[in-house]
Amino acid sequence: MRAIKVKKIDRKTGEQVGWRFEYRSYNKNTRRYEPVPREQIPEHIRSTDSEEVANGYAQSKSAEEDAVRYRAKLRSEWRKKYSDFDLLLEKFEKWQKKNAPNSYKNDVYYLEKYAMHFFLGLKDSHSNILNWSAHYNSFKEWLSTVPPLKWNKETLSLNTQNKIIKSLNKFLIMVGNDTDKKIRKCPQYRREDLKQVSARDLLSEDEIKILQKKLKEISIDAHDFFTILARTGLRENECAGLSQAFIFDGLIDGVKSKKIHHQLKIAGLGKYFGYICLESQPHAKPARITEQFKDRFGTTWATGSVPRKPLKLRKKISPEHYRFIPIFDKQAWNIIVERYNMQSEKLEKRVYGSEPRDYLLFEDFSLAKFYNQLVKAYELAKLPFRSPHKLRHTYLTWFYDQTNEDRFLAKRVAGHEEERSMAIYSHLSEQIGLEQKQKAQSKKRLSAV
Repeated sequence: MRAIKVKKIDRKTGEQVGWRFEYRSYNKNTRRYEPVPREQIPEHIRSTDSEEVANGYAQSKSAEEDAVRYRAKLRSEWRKKYSDFDLLLEKFEKWQKKNAPNSYKNDVYYLEKYAMHFFLGLKDSHSNILNWSAHYNSFKEWLSTVPPLKWNKETLSLNTQNKIIKSLNKFLIMVGNDTDKKIRKCPQYRREDLKQVSARDLLSEDEIKILQKKLKEISIDAHDFFTILARTGLRENECAGLSQAFIFDGLIDGVKSKKIHHQLKIAGLGKYFGYICLESQPHAKPARITEQFKDRFGTTWATGSVPRKPLKLRKKISPEHYRFIPIFDKQAWNIIVERYNMQSEKLEKRVYGSEPRDYLLFEDFSLAKFYNQLVKAYELAKLPFRSPHKLRHTYLTWFYDQTNEDRFLAKRVAGHEEERSMAIYSHLSEQIGLEQKQKAQSKKRLSAV
């Protein structure tokens, strides 16, 4: 990163009133130093006029970036030694792409950057995969101490460690199938040992409103995006991919889908402003492509379009997998309507062609930028940070409680089919109720009988 000293100009008079600093970071893809968004720079660094402070910050960030690049380089060193494992990794990518088309990239990343790095780089145990099991304990110990490549944190979370172990086991299954040998898998952490969502991870209604207020001061896009996440239970990528084609006013209707409205009515949720019919999610980031693209189904996507992939845990885009999300919140519905109408105007002018699915409600919106703005909002609100996904947990805890954990609605609205997924939110609701009762009870004095 570089700190560049520029003149500070008064907008009213046009005269110089001092100096300020801009920060630029090297982009290896464009091979250029590009400006770092102001919201990603700490407030005290943004406002400083000290060259020493500015350069010190730039140097420290450069050191962090160099460390990340060096760690990433080390994790690929085994490729130079073992071309056969390089070929196996390519084979694993094709194999896993068929089994998990939506998440195979993460499996390949975890296998290459962590598992392969450990067994082929640190342990140099390339001679026989069957002998890898002798290092499983030290592998798990190493995972508990190694810093992540993508984030500036000290260690990997237990959930991420488990994902790395799962990717290793999937690779071993593939090798075992090819060689007709039974390879012992690395023991995973038990579900009960992993960090579970607790009531403290959820956001209260007051906290949501405070964060909305702070985000509105920072960015209208961030405020609107946050509000939709909080009032629909959508995942971040699903929300980023909302298009004009997915929005409907009135009640949920259709030969089969009208049953959703019927079940909502039974639960006392029959009144809502409109709904989202979620068919798919964006295939890539950014959602809109700059050059022609061909997906795994053989579909060719034109430049400027938004390639689509199935929803999470679905292997194809099909009506049987669509989700119907009713909008109960007036503010969220008004945001959707405003953005829908803006995209309708663009559709009339054929800005991105004639396909409504290519007109996104959050056009040119970066999830990375939203994350940084959300971190800032939490800091301004003086609240403990919780990831955007906790908004989904918050909404679904409320929704499952209201619908008495209706399995049909869980599938068609939330996208959950497993009993254990619903159990999580059931326990959260019970925990919240107990904590509220304990709080009220603590103010009472009990009387002996």
